[in-house]
Amino acid sequence: MNASFLLRFKAFMIDYILILVYLAVLFIISVYLFPSLQHFFQGSLLMAQFAVFLLVTFPVSLYFIISDSKVGKQSYGKRKTGIRVVGNNGESLSLLHITIRTLLKFLPWELSHFLTY
Repeated sequence: MNASFLLRFKAFMIDYILILVYLAVLFIISVYLFPSLQHFFQGSLLMAQFAVFLLVTFPVSLYFIISDSKVGKQSYGKRKTGIRVVGNNGESLSLLHITIRTLLKFLPWELSHFLTY
């Protein structure tokens, strides 16, 4: 394995830890603080999928879109590992480019959840 791959993997793992913390907070909120939120996950499968999309996929995608764009420049994991998000010309990527990148990153995960029900 080359050093670039390992650095990217390390950056993603750091970001993934942040995502896991977010999921733990969501769990605590939905189980202990607002248990009434659980009815969104016990009804129809379509409603449950939509709720998970709004609570998990959408915020996590926004995290990567905003943090990797011109606004944030790097996700937390990329910042800690020194990775910069730039195009071929060395400039920041456009918001559209970052959005497409993020959609391609999470589309297989989202489709696998949606299509298995």
